Amino acid sequence: MFCFDRVADTFFGLSNNVLCFTCKISFTWTEAQNYCRSKYTDLVTIENSEENDKAIDVSREFYTGHVWIGLRFYPWKWEWSMKKKSKYAIDFNGRENCVWSDGKPISYTKWNIGEPNQGVNGPCVLLHNGHWEDHTCERTLFFVCSKCKILTTIKSNDDE
Repeated sequence: MFCFDRVADTFFGLSNNVLCFTCKISFTWTEAQNYCRSKYTDLVTIENSEENDKAIDVSREFYTGHVWIGLRFYPWKWEWSMKKKSKYAIDFNGRENCVWSDGKPISYTKWNIGEPNQGVNGPCVLLHNGHWEDHTCERTLFFVCSKCKILTTIKSNDDE
């Protein structure tokens, strides 16, 4: 199991190539990110309303209205935790000029009214009743990790 043996995971498909899992463990944002990374994944990146809804639906059975996602405010820009070579960022006004960790341009945000508020509440982003809010990273919450599906073709000796 990805979450400790004493905790059950909930797996769900986020898109064609991403499988996600939720953890019934409360961690700070950094602890959650470290946990996901220890399982060779990262906190979830959300690219559209369907993925946002799935993240809420799958965690609704146990969450308290808030779960960590992989967005965080680093000095002067919003970045997804699973970044590779991000070229852009969401600015203080929440304008969508960012690329995801896989290089896709951001086409979706779901900020709550008044959010993001320039990191006033904190630099980490949580999903709250279907909307995104920035909050202190020290708060302990359940979280959603993403994990790429790995498809492998095995060639048998009979195929040669």
